[in-house]
Amino acid sequence: KLEVAFAEVLPAGASLQVAASDGRILGTYQAAGQPVLGLELGHLPKGVYFLRLSTPQGQAVKRVVLQP
Repeated sequence: KLEVAFAEVLPAGASLQVAASDGRILGTYQAAGQPVLGLELGHLPKGVYFLRLSTPQGQAVKRVVLQP
């Protein structure tokens, strides 16, 4: 389980997407009002993934490497 903690409570309309390295969207999570979001990624094979946080103010992308 991966826990993503935010510096502040996110506004309405905020979402977090998990994407594979080829750009496929593997999951979308509502993040508005959440200080911490728990993501179950154990079913995914090892490799590189991207977390894309989208809010009305903009987007941020972080790279995550899953290892065995």
